Amino acid sequence: MGTSNTRYVKPKITYTEWTGSEVNFVNISGQVREYIKSISYTDAAEGDCDEISMELEDRDRKWIGSWKPGEYNRMAVYLNTYNWMSEGDNYSYWCGNFLIDNLSVSGPPNSMTVGGLAVPQDNNFRTRTVTKTWAATTLQTIAEDIAAAAGEPLIFDADDIQIESIEQSGQTDCAFLKSLCESYGYALKVHSEKLVIYDVEAYEAKGAVKTLHFNSSNKNVVSYSIDDSIYGAYTGANFSFTDPNTEEDYNVTVGEDGRMLEVNVTADNLADAEKKAIASLNLSNRSTTTMRVTMIAAPGLSSTSCVRVSGLGSYDGKYFVDKVAHKTSGSGEYTMTLTLHKVRSWIRTVSLQAVKAAAEEASSSIQYTVVSGDTLWALAKTYLGAGTQYVQIYNDNKETIESEAKSHGKSSSENGHWIYPGTVLTINNVVN
Repeated sequence: MGTSNTRYVKPKITYTEWTGSEVNFVNISGQVREYIKSISYTDAAEGDCDEISMELEDRDRKWIGSWKPGEYNRMAVYLNTYNWMSEGDNYSYWCGNFLIDNLSVSGPPNSMTVGGLAVPQDNNFRTRTVTKTWAATTLQTIAEDIAAAAGEPLIFDADDIQIESIEQSGQTDCAFLKSLCESYGYALKVHSEKLVIYDVEAYEAKGAVKTLHFNSSNKNVVSYSIDDSIYGAYTGANFSFTDPNTEEDYNVTVGEDGRMLEVNVTADNLADAEKKAIASLNLSNRSTTTMRVTMIAAPGLSSTSCVRVSGLGSYDGKYFVDKVAHKTSGSGEYTMTLTLHKVRSWIRTVSLQAVKAAAEEASSSIQYTVVSGDTLWALAKTYLGAGTQYVQIYNDNKETIESEAKSHGKSSSENGHWIYPGTVLTINNVVN
């Protein structure tokens, strides 16, 4: 597997077997090491359960015979590296405890691939659908109840959010909790021995744990690829919302005009709707610039961390690690493929307008075409209720009035004294 000064990786595997009456824990590392062709482990920042896949030689047919994994069996896996960056640089990486859920057999030559998911002890978390109404609660309370039902502890690394009412309609606990977290800009990571909920914006704001150098002298990077949207990130988002408490309609804009995202929001109230729209806009922008990097494994580098990219010009900067796919070989080689997205500052400015007020404002304005004999005083008396309000008409149309006056040979309109037939004026706040 390696000499005293050669870098290599050696897995440690503990097998958990359910016999029907008791649970047996067996360290099978030594027994299976000669059969391992490769191990692939995927560490995802959110949503999907961590996965493992172990490809095994089966020349003596043990794996399809007496060694065949059974129902409810699990395997706990460590990847132990030796002399990795230098002699004596050793590291033990805990992948997780995986429920064996798939076996794939092929040949010749005979081989078996054992697949596993890092699911909670109670697999109903991701398989059983539930219909339930959650009322007068919080996101953290919902998560705690679901985690307790799954038999796992919860790490809630975010601000709690009040929830008046939400329906879990024919969804698994896993799918429901994932969707609920995403709606507020949070993420759910399903680990083998815990559920983790974290604030995406806060985690993206953390410092980079490593710099990836892209230059000819760095032999650790095997390959990379970048996907970049030619249209860039969204600058803002629009949505309409009816507040269920007041039944008032609102048009809401998050961010600034430009490349706008149209979003649909269902929420308890206007403040709740704003939180969800901000989350939808910023989570959508994560896919603007993405990157995949295959490299010699950097033990300890995991999803939910940040790295810095250097040497790629305009693509330099801080990136969030969405996924790490580990790959080891039976000969001791070890690489990882990182899936990254470029970190952007979150857009949080919100402007809103009540639809009724906007309609009333629009309906109180008219367009008036001047005829011979008109004066601003007379128009103000007719439409605004008092001739003294002529100043408002003049100020609202000053540029138009002055331009017309100059086109008729006047140096100015003398504050609206000179107006001419055919001029179109906007008269606001009409009362008659």
